[in-house]
Amino acid sequence: MNASNPISRRAALIGAAVSTAALAAPVAGAEQLPTLEALADKFRDEAIALDPRIKECWVGYDEIAKGPRDMRVMSVYFGRSDTPFVAPASVIPTITTLFPKWTKAREDRADEAPAETDARMSRYQYLQRRITAMRPRSVREAAMQFVVETDDGDSEYRDAFYRRLRRLAVEG
Repeated sequence: MNASNPISRRAALIGAAVSTAALAAPVAGAEQLPTLEALADKFRDEAIALDPRIKECWVGYDEIAKGPRDMRVMSVYFGRSDTPFVAPASVIPTITTLFPKWTKAREDRADEAPAETDARMSRYQYLQRRITAMRPRSVREAAMQFVVETDDGDSEYRDAFYRRLRRLAVEG
């Protein structure tokens, strides 16, 4: 056991299990429950107090689920000073991260061989399908999605796309 960290690994795991079970139990008479994001922040702060080697923290969100973003916390990643993360363990692509790739794939190139053009157009169509199938997380992402859906204004949008966009506007 380390003198600067008097808690054993077993005690930490049992404490984590008890904390998880306590969060799962309903609280009688609670007026305002904290958001998952607030709980993740508290968990991060307490983990740093427990292990001062923790220098980095990322919160991962469920990008598919409905509801407010702060209620879709899915994971918390820690990076320690002796084993820093280069990047989070898994990065889920978003409309914001895919849009520049789509824009680049859309650019015509005069010096491109036919095989390169075919590969680029295949990538363009793949990105277009992927982006238009995603749920936008912001107004900007909805605008990006509309630009992609209409081939930057060169095409009409599909009825199915309009129905999904309308459902998003009406149902949230």
